[in-house]
Amino acid sequence: MKKSLLLAAMTVLGFGLAHADFSQGAGHFYMIQNKATKRYINLIHDQGNALSQDFHAIRLENDGEQHTEPGTIIYISSEKILFSTVYNLSAQGTSVKEITGFSVNINKNGTGDNGEAVYNADVLSAVYFQDEAGFDKAKPSNSNADDVKWYIKPVDTGGGGDCYFGVSPKATDYLDGYYYTTLRASFAYKLSQGVDAFTVVGGKLHELPHDNVVPANTPVILRCKSTLASDNRLYPQAIGGKYTAESTVTSSLVSGTKYSYFKTSVVNAKVGETGSYTNGKPYGLGTAKSDANANYRVLSVKDGQLGFFDTFASAYPNDLCINGELAYMDTTSDVVLIAKQEAVTTSLAGLVTKEADSKTLYHINDGELTAVAFGDDNVLYCKDNNAYASKDASQQGQVDYMKDRAKLQTGAYDQSNWVALSLDEATATKLMNSNVINHVISGVEGVLTDKVNPTVKLTVAPTVGQESTYTPNTYIAASFGGTQTGTQGKHEQFFFVTPKPCEVASITWAMWDGSKMVAPTHVDGKVNQAGLSGEFAYGGDQSKLKENSIYSFEGIVKVNTASSKAGKLSAPAASGYTVYPLTQPVEIGSIDGNVVTAVGSVNEAAAVARVVYYNLQGQSSAEPHEGVNIVKTVYTDGSTRVEKVVK
Repeated sequence: MKKSLLLAAMTVLGFGLAHADFSQGAGHFYMIQNKATKRYINLIHDQGNALSQDFHAIRLENDGEQHTEPGTIIYISSEKILFSTVYNLSAQGTSVKEITGFSVNINKNGTGDNGEAVYNADVLSAVYFQDEAGFDKAKPSNSNADDVKWYIKPVDTGGGGDCYFGVSPKATDYLDGYYYTTLRASFAYKLSQGVDAFTVVGGKLHELPHDNVVPANTPVILRCKSTLASDNRLYPQAIGGKYTAESTVTSSLVSGTKYSYFKTSVVNAKVGETGSYTNGKPYGLGTAKSDANANYRVLSVKDGQLGFFDTFASAYPNDLCINGELAYMDTTSDVVLIAKQEAVTTSLAGLVTKEADSKTLYHINDGELTAVAFGDDNVLYCKDNNAYASKDASQQGQVDYMKDRAKLQTGAYDQSNWVALSLDEATATKLMNSNVINHVISGVEGVLTDKVNPTVKLTVAPTVGQESTYTPNTYIAASFGGTQTGTQGKHEQFFFVTPKPCEVASITWAMWDGSKMVAPTHVDGKVNQAGLSGEFAYGGDQSKLKENSIYSFEGIVKVNTASSKAGKLSAPAASGYTVYPLTQPVEIGSIDGNVVTAVGSVNEAAAVARVVYYNLQGQSSAEPHEGVNIVKTVYTDGSTRVEKVVK
């Protein structure tokens, strides 16, 4: 029974476009969803000898799951028979007509939940495709029943839309800034930006031209910048106005399997062998995985190398058949495609001052990198031991405003190099569970992705060491303007230490002017008596800020930069700062003209603004955690005190 009906929506498709349906007609790629059950069809095999058996090869996936199997992509073609137009549905190298000997009738029959057209599909106007009991069965049925009505959705071929095909590499298959996976599809396709294709010829990677069409039935390695199928789209292409399943590319990869059932698939049978399906149980069709693919090795990243290392059985111990969308290598030994890159050892200071690039693997050998805070998207912010290359230093005659006048800074300023460590979710979870905040870390190794705001994408998890509590510097808005001469009073020259890129800091005396944070308006004898200036952008939710109100909060300082070309780490000209809040801003006063509310001179005695409790996992709370707490007290003047207590 050669099977063919097809599709299973490969990625989650929504109903965003009310009239994106079969109105495009033949000559296009589609996915098909049942109106009643909202499930998509997926082709799982093409073997059989009877019409009823043929339809048992079609299984339905639950809506809401994201799929990347080529068997979900259907090409619909048409032909004229007498005075009628009939259709053929092709998928993974076979078709309905090839399987059954019959063409298919497709007729519109009403509308769906959001005004989309729905259709009946039948053979001989009697045997309908119908979603029933987990199968797409064929039998005489009421053509007006919802379970025989289908949404026919055009697949994105480069113009955008919610109905698309893509690949989802495993997060663990990451190397030098990219994720890798394999694919074998029986239709040709173009690559989206951020996805590159390689064949394996003579045991080496051979890159295919990005702007060209990847030929059908070509097993390839795909290099991606994301693990999300929505970011890694592949655009099916009809060649010469028709679906094609022929490859013109020679590769040492095996051809891969054609059909998939959920996470299990038909064995990629060799000459003289046949496949099996449904969790490895033969449907009268042949051998299960363990008998047919003992040598098949899967692509993976291990120990900093890309290659075919593990057998299918060891890589997917819970799967009984090969994943249908992947390609494999038939070999008895490991094949290394990209050898382990030797890391260049450097200090964090050296990394941000030398000509670093986005391809080299760097090992940061500072023995005293301290983990200070987690930001969004699994980013850990760390500092070295006060090793900033060009520290701000006061000159004779200058007044150190934050120490001598405002008395917000006690002791020496910490002028460290900072780095944002971009982590995968597993590593982030591991570090949280290892009590990484306020501890020394070592073994930091990865690729530099941003030089202006130093960011390293880690390739291995670092080691958590001894405790190393850090008290953030305190800055006011004027600090972001640097050393300056006051415009009021004695016109003194005030020295300021400016924040460093990616620094975690305490911010106070920052007034929201409706578009940015600024030094508070000068009010003689009350606020900003020296007439200081300074500003920064606020990277949080601005809807909760009140104009002319003055705030304190903790945040991450980033240097604003002009846009630069992808992959280039040359530092463009800096243009001010943006601070991304780590804590909710606390209003400490407001100014309306010369009326000052609940705020005094910056050098008045400070009161407690808030107390934050951190457990050893770095989680914050307004109430103490059970056990050991790192207690951070934040005052209205922006200063802080950190201590450890046990509840």
